[in-house]
Amino acid sequence: MKTTLKLGSLLLLLGGSVVTAFGADNTTAIEYFKFLQFGPAKEILLQNQNDAEACFYLGEIYHLENKDDSAALFYKKGLSINAEDPYNAIGEAKLELKQNQKEASKKIEKIAKSHKKDIGVQLAAARAFQSAGLEYDDFLKNARKANNQDPNILIFEGDMLLAADQVGEACAKYEMAANADESCTEAYVKYAKIYANVNPDLSIQMLDKLLSKNPSSLVAQQTIAELYYDNGRYKKAAEVYGNFIKAGHPTERDINRYGGILFQSEEYEKVLELARVELEKNPNNMVMRRLAMYSLYELKKYDDGIKHGDHLMKNNKNFIPRDHIYYGRLLNKIKRNQEAIAQFKEALELEPDNLEIYKELAQALESNGQYDEAIQTFNSYIEKAGTDNVKIADYLQLGQLYYSAASTLDSTQLDKRTEWFNAADKAFATVAEKAPNNYIGYYWRANTNAMMDDSDLSQGLALPYYQKVIELLEADKKNPKRLIDAYNYCGSYYYLRRDLPTSIQYWEKILQVDPNHPNAKKFIEGINKEIKEGIK
Repeated sequence: MKTTLKLGSLLLLLGGSVVTAFGADNTTAIEYFKFLQFGPAKEILLQNQNDAEACFYLGEIYHLENKDDSAALFYKKGLSINAEDPYNAIGEAKLELKQNQKEASKKIEKIAKSHKKDIGVQLAAARAFQSAGLEYDDFLKNARKANNQDPNILIFEGDMLLAADQVGEACAKYEMAANADESCTEAYVKYAKIYANVNPDLSIQMLDKLLSKNPSSLVAQQTIAELYYDNGRYKKAAEVYGNFIKAGHPTERDINRYGGILFQSEEYEKVLELARVELEKNPNNMVMRRLAMYSLYELKKYDDGIKHGDHLMKNNKNFIPRDHIYYGRLLNKIKRNQEAIAQFKEALELEPDNLEIYKELAQALESNGQYDEAIQTFNSYIEKAGTDNVKIADYLQLGQLYYSAASTLDSTQLDKRTEWFNAADKAFATVAEKAPNNYIGYYWRANTNAMMDDSDLSQGLALPYYQKVIELLEADKKNPKRLIDAYNYCGSYYYLRRDLPTSIQYWEKILQVDPNHPNAKKFIEGINKEIKEGIK
């Protein structure tokens, strides 16, 4: 394989292992380094600066961060600890490749030649040449001669193939490396990451296998937790990521990610505990601030939630639609309705294709008595969603919106009142049509038609719908309150029509459901008295 990749590919290739013979255990830091998590890697390595291996990896990190002065200091320090160390020597020479490629490359070749059977040294030399766009095949050949099944060689080859967009071939190399060393974190994790979007179950199986052999691998724990999260297995993600947080050296990003996983797992109290600790450290951690706001809303602690929301809106610069949605919900709950409306409109500007925001906005407008705009907004949702995507609950909500709006109008606005009640009835009819065995559509049609009937119920507009409610609810006995409502209407209707025997049957049915119902007892007593006295 003859390859001269550019420096821009280097970050992708970082994982190729260096097999070293240093004394101290920098395993966790090196694992972080291989997967570009420089923050926690540095945190560990800086505590171990008297070790040449730690100095080498610190040099590598600073080099990749384009801080070559700092990199040079650590390579030099590593050589002061062990003057014969080939890795720090290669590191120093690598920095010189920019200014004096010829001399620096000779230094690296000389070091590699004197450690011909050391696979780690050969790969370090290969990476140094690769980063400068030089051919590195000779170093790779030396490594293969030492042991062509060494997992570190296979990983390096996989990295080169991946950088050349030969994904299938790269995966084959990582799989070979994993088979060569069943506890090789790097091989398993790289393989799993490639397949994460294509076959997440396979990725999870690979990482489970790795963790059975190497349960202390923090990167494996982190990676599998994120796979669980990305595939909707939030409870499992929270469990594994929590272990990673406790055992590792989490960055603020890691902790924020954990908070998000807890929120998706509906572990709202745990989110708040995490937020309390993190916000004490950094009150301007806006990720934790927003997660606290969201969680307090879900826990119905609206006054506490609004405090976090006010702080977020005042101090944050970059908002996501969910910020405005949750803040709007909180504002609505504490009756700051006009502000809530403004927040939902902000959310729509950021995410105009999120149709659920239309429903939230319509509810806020309804709460503020802005019925015309609320109805217009909800109908916009129906139109944009399309009839195939509108749920039964949406038609129910639309009908209830029309019903509430019409109920606020008096006889001076009779035409509009009638228009809105008719629109409500149409929406509830759709509910009944789509769910014919559920009482709810008929119940709301009954309520709506009762509102449109004369005060003496002479038209009996609601009667067939209440009778259907009775038919359905007598069969399942699950909603006694609504059943009593239906009996009450029917009893009243037949009473006003002077069909006293039929009327009394409905009042007696109410007592079968609620033996202490006061109105039913009064009607029965009154009707019996009228029958006895022969009152027509």
